[in-house]
Amino acid sequence: EDELELLEKGLTLAPLKDRLSFFSECLRLRRRERNLWGDTPLAKIFTPQEEWHLLRTRALLEQVNAAIQIAIKKRHIDPNQAFTKFDTDNDNSLSYEELQRALEWMQLGFSPRDYFTLVRHADKQNNGKISISEFREVFNVPEVCIFHKKEKPETVALQGNWFCQNCTYINSVHNHSCVVCEYGWTGKRECPPDKWECDNCTFYNPN
Repeated sequence: EDELELLEKGLTLAPLKDRLSFFSECLRLRRRERNLWGDTPLAKIFTPQEEWHLLRTRALLEQVNAAIQIAIKKRHIDPNQAFTKFDTDNDNSLSYEELQRALEWMQLGFSPRDYFTLVRHADKQNNGKISISEFREVFNVPEVCIFHKKEKPETVALQGNWFCQNCTYINSVHNHSCVVCEYGWTGKRECPPDKWECDNCTFYNPN
């Protein structure tokens, strides 16, 4: 907390836009990028103080949006179809409960409480309904999802090996995380057993 306060004082004269631009460029040049920073203490450095109470919701939304993009790319889930599926009265809008059920139907890996928070955040008009345009804007959903042909099943699993869902590298069955991108069998980032994760920047360091 003290280090964060010193950093904030040092950047007092730097506009928020310039801070974020510089930080994003630094992330891009790292050996292993971390694109999601909204769930870290650094988020306060890039956010006006009067909006700090929204940081947790924004961080959660960032994570859910990333999961939606993976669902589109890896599992060929079309969020637009999920929206239509639960639009029972065909008015191009969903109630809070209907949108929560649509998000749960996509199996993104978040809790009902997380969805409860986000569906209310998505209601920009505060009318108890989320339109299809609001849904696409808030959850970064393209109007048309284009799917690429899936890999043939025989390329996914070879003898004694497993297929990384993130970077497609074929790993030895003895590796619990991908040797290239450090994602685990489940498709999520996992710290290798011979390394430790920095709580501040999330970099994996050798033991």
